[in-house]
Amino acid sequence: MTASAGHRIEIQGVFDRRLAVRLGDLVGHLRRGGQLLVDLSRVREFHHTALGALASTLKHADQGVRVQVVGLCHQQLLLLRYLGWEPPRRSGMDDPQAEPNDPTEDDLAETASAGTARH
Repeated sequence: MTASAGHRIEIQGVFDRRLAVRLGDLVGHLRRGGQLLVDLSRVREFHHTALGALASTLKHADQGVRVQVVGLCHQQLLLLRYLGWEPPRRSGMDDPQAEPNDPTEDDLAETASAGTARH
């Protein structure tokens, strides 16, 4: 796991429950107004238990903290929804505070379908 300027974490290799719990600890230490991008696009092996821990982290993140996750395939997004997490819906028209490059849910789905399938 690597972090840059406290705003981006890129996870590579295996994403297991232990790593997901560490990620949850990092999210728990973010201050109100904090923003974090979690990039999972270079993960080659996802453990289902890690997705469960990730869903819990995202559901219980402080409301003043913005956590964005990229690099998930469609199946993983569906599993996170099943576990109770809904990705924030953003678009430039719906959210006047949205940055022009903020990905929408549709962007994430397109990225996931264009990438390699991860299970």
